Amino acid sequence: MAAFLEKFEKLAEKSQVVTISGSVPAGVPADMYGRMVAACKAAGKPVLLDTSGQLLAEGVRSGPTMIKPNDDEIEALLGVPVTNRQEILAGAKKLHEQGIPYVVVSLGADGAMVVCEEGVFHGRPPVIETVNTVGCGDSMLAAFAVGFARGYAIEKALAYAVAVSAANALTMETGSFRTEDMERLLRQVTVEKLK
Repeated sequence: MAAFLEKFEKLAEKSQVVTISGSVPAGVPADMYGRMVAACKAAGKPVLLDTSGQLLAEGVRSGPTMIKPNDDEIEALLGVPVTNRQEILAGAKKLHEQGIPYVVVSLGADGAMVVCEEGVFHGRPPVIETVNTVGCGDSMLAAFAVGFARGYAIEKALAYAVAVSAANALTMETGSFRTEDMERLLRQVTVEKLK
């Protein structure tokens, strides 16, 4: 793990944006993602964290640039019930106030919401014929990373992420999309500033 962290720090220094997702192998401590987030911050790099459980809780303590919790994860992080859209939004705001610059909540077919300093935004895709939803969340996170690397304003990054995620749902392949699908969907995504 020490060798991994040393290598990770060197890679972070060379990167524009770092994403940390999913689980860790057995035996890796729960604070590993927190240590990785801290390394990215020390290198001055934006870091996007998408995980769950103790890995997420520990990672949040290090203050990543973006997290993408679902309603269950918001509930676990804050210890409050989350049963409707208002409570999801209130939880996301609370996490933002705790020092997370961008809190993204995926809403499935209804797109995603972002709570950030610029406000609260809701990005909605058009209605599509879903083929496969596996990988949509990962595709969304990857698209946000691309948006950060390209310097997109948050509204544009959200629209792009929603379009990529929706395009992923149009193919049977996991974490894959056709560029023409994404470009067509991007023209139809709406982004509304809620607050």
